[in-house]
Amino acid sequence: FLYFIGSSVVGAANDRERMNSRLDDPVRLASALAAVGAAAASNTLDLAERFRSRCAVPPPVSGRFAPCVLRFSIDDPEPMTCFHSRVAAAAAAPPLAAIHAELRRLAPDAFDTPVGFAALALLSRFETATALAVTTAMLHRLYLACLLVACKAHTDVGLRNKDYARIVGLAAAEVSRMEATLVRAIGFRILVDAQDVDAAVAKYSDAEATTAMDLSLVESEDTIAQAAGASRTETPIECCLVGPVTPSSPRSS
Repeated sequence: FLYFIGSSVVGAANDRERMNSRLDDPVRLASALAAVGAAAASNTLDLAERFRSRCAVPPPVSGRFAPCVLRFSIDDPEPMTCFHSRVAAAAAAPPLAAIHAELRRLAPDAFDTPVGFAALALLSRFETATALAVTTAMLHRLYLACLLVACKAHTDVGLRNKDYARIVGLAAAEVSRMEATLVRAIGFRILVDAQDVDAAVAKYSDAEATTAMDLSLVESEDTIAQAAGASRTETPIECCLVGPVTPSSPRSS
């Protein structure tokens, strides 16, 4: 879907030259991704509390929501998108840094540290453009979609969706649907620069600093390294993909 777009962008190979050295810092990336995980966990708790208190979740009625939401029901604590798993992946799923590390191990030219940062900026752009709070039930599949788009937009690697689908353990059609949903939601603004990355890192770092979350939500480097070294039979990617929610016509509560 996006390969021809990414390939036709003039100077895509030179984008790296405009990125400063901070974008090649894996420790900074791991810290930023841990902050995203903490923010998603906080959003999940907030929405769950609203659901328990029977406070209405804002219905997805605006144009920003429409391309993303598969189901909106009074029985759901949050609007369900194609990035949601049927089962919330909060406790069992590995940290995002472990997922990126596994992809980098499998395809080092496609998923280096700058691509990981670019995907983080795209995730932030999605959240801003759609006004949907990213939660633990959608975080991992959304980041996988962001990594795919970032790879196509910021590298010259000819990554095909069917190859990426084989790597992450999803059907090629599902990967294409996630990719298309993401790029439409952000208005096809797929290019990222260092300022975009810095803004995203600051956004999630500030959110982490101001939320009253237990520090265990932010994984230690040992946890990241252990998850990244998982066996091929159960990789960090495979153990966070439970499958998409069942779509239905969106309806308000």
